[in-house]
Amino acid sequence: MASIALGYLYNDQKTKIAELTAQLDSATTELASIKAAAEAAGDYEQTATSVIRSILASAANAESVCGEIKKRWRQAVTDRKDINEAIDSALNAKRYNVNTLKKQRDEIAVAMTNLRTPPEALRNLHEKTVDLYGQYEKYVSMAISPSGSLISYNQGEDEVKGDLLRLVSEAKAMAGM
Repeated sequence: MASIALGYLYNDQKTKIAELTAQLDSATTELASIKAAAEAAGDYEQTATSVIRSILASAANAESVCGEIKKRWRQAVTDRKDINEAIDSALNAKRYNVNTLKKQRDEIAVAMTNLRTPPEALRNLHEKTVDLYGQYEKYVSMAISPSGSLISYNQGEDEVKGDLLRLVSEAKAMAGM
């Protein structure tokens, strides 16, 4: 009878060990999943931070180009000279900046493709970064291809730049910068 009881206890212990091993395996898998998600979130946040910094640097370049355009456009109006020549002159004077701006825009567009699938915890940062990118694209377009009247260009540039700076601040706060 004692051997039957020992056999029963042994089988019971084997069953409990198997259950605990299964629980440990499940916990290990879950921990690995959590760790992978945390790493993905960290990578995503790092990429988003890099994109925000790149947009800010590129926007400063666009601001320089827009400033030159406004200055020469205003002078052409005052001097009653050809506005298109004044704009071309501004773009030529800032040719290095314009070329750099185009290159930066392409690099940022590529970086944005890496932000297509955000972790759930960073969905708000993703949406803010996408909004920021859209506003940045408007600003770069104003620097590279100015259009409208001097008044509408000045107003539009001020508005787009203001919205861009607001979005940069919000995105930086979300990214912990």
